Amino acid sequence: MEKPRVKCEIRDGIAEVMLARGDKLNALDRAMFSAIDGVLDQLRQHNGLRAVILHGEGRAFCA
Repeated sequence: MEKPRVKCEIRDGIAEVMLARGDKLNALDRAMFSAIDGVLDQLRQHNGLRAVILHGEGRAFCA
């Protein structure tokens, strides 16, 4: 089973979105773009969302 490419947690109207491919410096590929798109769809449906924090797992944001 493949681990998720993007993780999302929403608390108190703030979404924390993390690119979860730290072993590859969070490099973008088709699966990563698809996962980001899925999270964005999820966030659009969330009423009361005030902010989104986007960061990468590990030592690099994105390669």
